[in-house]
Amino acid sequence: AGCVLGGLEPVAAAGWHRAQIGASSVVVSAESLISITLSPSVDVPRGTQVVLTGLTGSITLSTASLRVSGPNFAKFSTAGAVWDQPNGVLTLEAAMLLPALCDVVVGVTLSNPESFAGGVVGPTASALPYIEAGAVGGTG
Repeated sequence: AGCVLGGLEPVAAAGWHRAQIGASSVVVSAESLISITLSPSVDVPRGTQVVLTGLTGSITLSTASLRVSGPNFAKFSTAGAVWDQPNGVLTLEAAMLLPALCDVVVGVTLSNPESFAGGVVGPTASALPYIEAGAVGGTG
């Protein structure tokens, strides 16, 4: 929700209205569909990089063309997502406007870690400069 200051355009508090991520498998070293549901609190323009961090431990090698699937895959670049394996960072580029308060549901397939040792920090999502990093919660 926005507010009007002195009759000017509404100003929205940047953040995620909804940010959830889940995994289809918890089997060591198995492929897992990572389902991502994002609903920005403000419009996110075409060309914005949506960055998910904290996806640590996957044994999927880094690539600049990780296949994006799911019902809203076309909202992101057809070149695919950029996966940075050492840092656990997934970057998607918006191929069109992502409207505020509208769910965007996509997925990527990553291979699970070779072990599930403790100490993993949960993922966060950002769409700078529009939305700062915010915690991403939920499970498959």
